[in-house]
Amino acid sequence: MDSDSKNWFQTLPGILTGVAAVIGAVTALVVALYGGKGSHSEAPKTEPSASATKRKNVETCATRPGYPLGRWGVATQSATPATYSTFVTFTGSSSGTWLPSSGKGSFETSVKPAPGKAVVVTFRAEPGTYKSESQLVVSANGCRMIGTFLDSQGHRGEVFYTWQGDR
Repeated sequence: MDSDSKNWFQTLPGILTGVAAVIGAVTALVVALYGGKGSHSEAPKTEPSASATKRKNVETCATRPGYPLGRWGVATQSATPATYSTFVTFTGSSSGTWLPSSGKGSFETSVKPAPGKAVVVTFRAEPGTYKSESQLVVSANGCRMIGTFLDSQGHRGEVFYTWQGDR
């Protein structure tokens, strides 16, 4: 009887270990096949993070009605000292107006701004011979154009255009 009870105690842990190994293997297989997606299916019940909300709002610039029409804020960095316009206004898909220090200003783009495109913006002031050219790349979401500029007076630097839409 002593040998039977010893065999039984040795067998029960073996059975339990075997069952645990099978359960672990099946769980690992399910996770490997489905990538743990089942555990993430409950995630939408939580509020989105601030960065995700901001990213979602920003992603819609190029798909908004009228894009790129409207006002674009302008900022410069590492630029030669001068007074620069703080905004331009697209009145057409590849043209618009800006405010030079005197007179009227207009601009044309080489192509309609669109996500990922390279765009050359050529500014002119009337009357006069002033000309400025910005070599830009439109961000993936269409909300910004970033690049460099050089004008006929020797001013140069980095420039950032941020779409503000209708204002």
